[in-house]
Amino acid sequence: MKIDLKEIGASGIAIERTITAAQFLPASDVGWGRVRLLSDSLLHLDVKRAGERFHLWGTLEAEVEMECSRCLAPFSFAVRPKFDYYLVPRRHVEEWAEVVLDETSKREVEVDSLEFDLLHLTAELVRLGLPMKPLCAEACRGICLGCGADLNREECTCGEQQHAVEGSGLEVLSSLLEEMKNESSGN
Repeated sequence: MKIDLKEIGASGIAIERTITAAQFLPASDVGWGRVRLLSDSLLHLDVKRAGERFHLWGTLEAEVEMECSRCLAPFSFAVRPKFDYYLVPRRHVEEWAEVVLDETSKREVEVDSLEFDLLHLTAELVRLGLPMKPLCAEACRGICLGCGADLNREECTCGEQQHAVEGSGLEVLSSLLEEMKNESSGN
């Protein structure tokens, strides 16, 4: 799914593509963890030539399944990024001295080729749209550190001792610090 930017004029073109899950996340793609596309994605893209630059803007609609970082349960997440940037041919080092940083140049992306891959764009937009800490719900209670129970669905079976550790995780370090102080003072 590539477009040749050389064929795009000042009037531009509008592209709407459906990207299937099979096209989108090949099994060999690394770095995705446990993220998979749940249905077809829809890419709306407008491209217009602006001198030597190509202005790209649009939206993506995708639904992915992720793993919660607290309870490890799968959940669905809507990715709906908007994008607006410029593609420019890669510059030589000496040309950078002539570049004036304005609002447009801050949104420039250098490319080696004027052939643009829509699948690559879609994958990058989804990656950028994923949360840094995926949560199935803001109030997710996670899993018990002792018995591994999903605290959203069941009660812990290991007893009260493990729950004291779950608070901030610093209670154990605090008790170790107290023990070290007691040992050094000879008590």
